[in-house]
Amino acid sequence: MQHQQYIQESLSHPAFHMLACLVDEPKTATALHEAVVQATGQVIEPGAFSRVVARLEQRGWIAGDDGWERMRRYHITAFGLLALQQVEAKYQRNQEDQERNRWSPGLLRGKERMMRLVLWNLNL
Repeated sequence: MQHQQYIQESLSHPAFHMLACLVDEPKTATALHEAVVQATGQVIEPGAFSRVVARLEQRGWIAGDDGWERMRRYHITAFGLLALQQVEAKYQRNQEDQERNRWSPGLLRGKERMMRLVLWNLNL
C-alpha cells in the first residue's frame, strides 16, 4: 500500500532517465550521472543530481550497495521498475490519445470534454 502511493507520485525527467539508465546494469553515481547526461544531452548540477538520487533511494526505487571498490553502486529495485513501467504506459496512453483525437476530433463531446478540463485543472 505504501509503495502504491510512491508509484502514483510524479516522476521528474531526471528521475525517469536515472531509472531507465539503471535497468540494464548497476552504476556508480559518476557513471549514472554520465549516462543521464549522455541520454538527455542536458547537464544536471551535482547538487540536483544528488537530491534526485536521494529521493529515488528514499522511495525505494533504487538501492545503493557498497562494493569492494568502496564506490557505491546503484541498482533499480522492483518498485523502481514498476514505477518506470507505469510512467512509460501513461506516456504511451497519452500518445495514443493524442493520435486518436487528432484524427477524430468529434469523439470528444459533452461529459468527456468536461472531465478532460477538470483533470487538466487538477494537474495545474
